[in-house]
Amino acid sequence: MSTLREIRKLFRQMRKDPRNGEIHKALHEHYKGNPNSFIKEFLCELKVLRKEGKEETIIPRPDNTDVVLYQQTWENTIHKERVQPLQYIIPTTKEKVIEIVKTAEANGHMVRAVGKGHSFSDVANATDVLVDTLGLDKELTLETDTFKAGTPTDVMYCCEGGMLVKDLNKNLDDIGLAIPTMAAFDQETIYGAIATSTHGTGIRVPGMSDMLKSMDMVAAGGKVYRLEPTNGITDPEKFKQKHSDITLIQDDDKFHSTVVGFGLMGIVYSVVLEVKKTFYLKQRLWITNWSTLKPKLLDRSFFHEIDPEGTKAPGDEPTRAQFFFNPYQTHRPWDHNGPDHTCCVQVQTEITKEEYDKLIAEEPKKERKLHDFIEEILTNGGYDGTHTDTIAGLDKETPAAELPEALLVAFMNKYPEMTPIIIDLSLVVLLSGSGKIGKSYIVMNQGKLVFKNSGYSVEPGFGVDDANNFVQGVEKIMEVAGKSAESHEYLSSPNCARFVQPSHAYMSPEYSENNIPTCMVDVPAVLGTMGDDQMMDRMQKALMGVGAKPHWGKICNLVNGRDLISKMYPKFQQFLDTVAFFNPNGTFNSEFSYRTGISEMKYDRD
Repeated sequence: MSTLREIRKLFRQMRKDPRNGEIHKALHEHYKGNPNSFIKEFLCELKVLRKEGKEETIIPRPDNTDVVLYQQTWENTIHKERVQPLQYIIPTTKEKVIEIVKTAEANGHMVRAVGKGHSFSDVANATDVLVDTLGLDKELTLETDTFKAGTPTDVMYCCEGGMLVKDLNKNLDDIGLAIPTMAAFDQETIYGAIATSTHGTGIRVPGMSDMLKSMDMVAAGGKVYRLEPTNGITDPEKFKQKHSDITLIQDDDKFHSTVVGFGLMGIVYSVVLEVKKTFYLKQRLWITNWSTLKPKLLDRSFFHEIDPEGTKAPGDEPTRAQFFFNPYQTHRPWDHNGPDHTCCVQVQTEITKEEYDKLIAEEPKKERKLHDFIEEILTNGGYDGTHTDTIAGLDKETPAAELPEALLVAFMNKYPEMTPIIIDLSLVVLLSGSGKIGKSYIVMNQGKLVFKNSGYSVEPGFGVDDANNFVQGVEKIMEVAGKSAESHEYLSSPNCARFVQPSHAYMSPEYSENNIPTCMVDVPAVLGTMGDDQMMDRMQKALMGVGAKPHWGKICNLVNGRDLISKMYPKFQQFLDTVAFFNPNGTFNSEFSYRTGISEMKYDRD
């Protein structure tokens, strides 16, 4: 009887302290000496676990304390990518990162760094050791004493790579600065956004990766490098006098390969960004159709017009234009020219602080419900752009928030033929909550309008070239969606075309040897709609067939093989050489790198 009580007591202790090796050892001894009593208590313990049910595991966030977890599940934000690595580590210092890399190499394990998990692809998946960078989120002192003379230090900012874009925006705003561009969401880590070539919109505005001027990275052997372009911001002699534990490399091939490097070169600990002085944006939207919009894209007038009446932006100011489109034709109640693809144009124009103050003073205060807004749009000429009540400076609550997503998915699955009309209404809802004015990072953050927890997407990149490849890409999407609809399978969300200045990063979809801008076309699906995964695969296959390059943070599961990637990325060999330099033993290889063919499996049979 005493043995039974002892075993029961040990099981209770194990619930409170599941990793206690002494308890495990004692239970093993009881199993060896008295298996009948052990099995009886083991069955009772199973009943306890069944009664407790499955509880969500909360991953602790460190407060300057390193955390090491075992048997921990990591998922991306949409719960489609899921891994259970050997170790889940949340470091808070560079020294801990160095230790992690050295220990992993000694054990023959691979190391993978992750951020918030907003990538839809498997790019962040870790097999062995997962390093959560959210503990590396501190602002760092800018090393101006090692900069070259003439470096514009007043627009430079240094922080650890795991800082959230949201926190970066706040820190910069406090000192009168702002990032030049960002995605439509601010919950990514800054280096996570850079490493997947995240971008905003604006044909004369570079993506986020081009903000990066210098980075400190822990590579193979735990060796720390400061990596910059050939003409980098650091003075080599000043740096050598100050640092003996960091190796400075200023080399275009190595830097531009590593910027969008998928974590294959090492763990980026810190970044130096070139930012801007605080600036303001005014955003306007209007409904149109593809037949009207297409000629403006072909003659490029789209990139200069700032309102539907055709008023031009002076000179080449960085107007940030994008458009949303319905991949299906609809018979719209306000359009008497027959069926067409509904489009919503969104333009953000830089304004002065004085213009902002004036617009805020004149801001409409009326709050509208969704049904009121739709009726207003359909009856007062808003589709022509004459609707003026679309600016909401604070954008606190929008009618879009009234749409229950689960109910919407159930409706589309039960009545799929209604999907084109639902997408049309979604574009009208977009108008209801997205017109606003404010500081740049507030306007660029379209968080309420993106399905970050219930949707995912393919995002191909097309050159804005003389062949108008990007227009052909948009029409290819419409074609594939239309053919799928013949089998009652539908793409369940509006598509969006954004424009980006050419990138210097070799593996960015915006990279161009001929300095050609890129049109990134986001092709999303709402999770749970019928055939969503198959639609994503169908789109990838069709779009790669017409020269599209993938956004690595979006669904890109059909990208495989070095021959294919080398056709897409002319600097792929320089990228592979850089991987071999920093990662000679495959420490930072991953599920993603093996699946794509970037890393090659070794096979040796006598």
